[in-house]
Amino acid sequence: MCAKVSSKLVAMCLCIALLSGCAILASPTPEPVTISFAHFSMDTGHYEELIPLFNEQYPHITVELNAIRYQTAFERLEESESDVFDLYPPFLIPAYEQGALLVVTPFVEGDKAFNLEDFYPGALDLVTVDGEMQGIPSAIECGVMAYNKDLFDTYGVPYPENGWTWDDFLAAAAGVTDSEGGVYGFAPQVLDPMYFKYMPHWIDPLPFVYQHGGRLFDDWKNPTRTTFDDPLTIEAVEWYAKLFYKHHVAPTQAEARQLYTVDGRGYFIFAGAKAGMMIAGISDRFPNPGGGKAIHRGIVALPRGQHSAAFCLSTVYAISAKTEHPEASWQWIAFLSRQMPRSWMPARRSLLESDAYRDEVGEEVAAVARAVLDSEVILPFYMEKDRLEEIERFYDAVLAICEGEATTGEALFEAQQASRMK
Repeated sequence: MCAKVSSKLVAMCLCIALLSGCAILASPTPEPVTISFAHFSMDTGHYEELIPLFNEQYPHITVELNAIRYQTAFERLEESESDVFDLYPPFLIPAYEQGALLVVTPFVEGDKAFNLEDFYPGALDLVTVDGEMQGIPSAIECGVMAYNKDLFDTYGVPYPENGWTWDDFLAAAAGVTDSEGGVYGFAPQVLDPMYFKYMPHWIDPLPFVYQHGGRLFDDWKNPTRTTFDDPLTIEAVEWYAKLFYKHHVAPTQAEARQLYTVDGRGYFIFAGAKAGMMIAGISDRFPNPGGGKAIHRGIVALPRGQHSAAFCLSTVYAISAKTEHPEASWQWIAFLSRQMPRSWMPARRSLLESDAYRDEVGEEVAAVARAVLDSEVILPFYMEKDRLEEIERFYDAVLAICEGEATTGEALFEAQQASRMK
């Protein structure tokens, strides 16, 4: 009898212990929270598809989509009521200066499931300001060399390949140039005016300077002075300017306006099949502006000088400094960073180097994307107002050189003397 009682007591104790253990090990049910996610309206469908996947892992977090139609809403993020933003490149620096963003470095360091090494180092640099990550890079757009396959075929010029050099570039530009046919080997590019207040309006000279080992500032991210008169900068600008005034493989402003009367921008010259190459975004497409036959565009990484260098843009998943739900906001953007972006290039190696990305964009684009993000130097286009003003001063000097109005040494020396950061 006593033995039976003892067995029952032991069994009961084991059950109680097991139940107690289960109660101890069980995680408390998280409190339900709702976060607002501000994004451009053209991406709404993409995020609507991702929310159910997110809720499979975080059922307690409700994500409300706040679709933004006009970019002006992102210019005053300190006034926004949203918890999370999908920021386009021009708005990162203003948001940082406004104190509108929550630094995510502590979340990155505290989240063991977040693999920072999966990101390309250059991609992380694009979202890092003063040593702190202002968000997670979501998608990247990089400058590449676009070329017109039809013109290359017409003039019997081999297509450029990743790893090509400045000499290869000049040979290709010369091979495509046809002065009698009004075709140039290379068309200089400028950006749409909507970005002028955030980004340099003329892209081309910058990568050539940094590929040669030159520089415009003593430190790109934390500049204390300009270096327009750096010997390597002068050499790079001189080489670039000779494309116009010596080799005649690129049109002057007057020649560009003759090719396309609107404003002579490189985009229209290239799209109109009047130029063999131009620097463009990896995602850019070029339909014929006159409604005619679309060009057959190829792309390749920028030609390398002493170094490989590229300038890129990155959209950024960022958290509002005013959010009352920082942890839920972090879980949302960490999840988003693991998904394939709607457009542009993914910032994670695991996505960019995946079969899924290659199948989506094709082997050519995937190979160029990998080559660009493996560049030795990757610098962001967007910057604060003071530095942007100095770059525009540099561009004015380069333009004068390309137009034959001043020598390289004179123009860059004068620009350096006029600098407010010298």
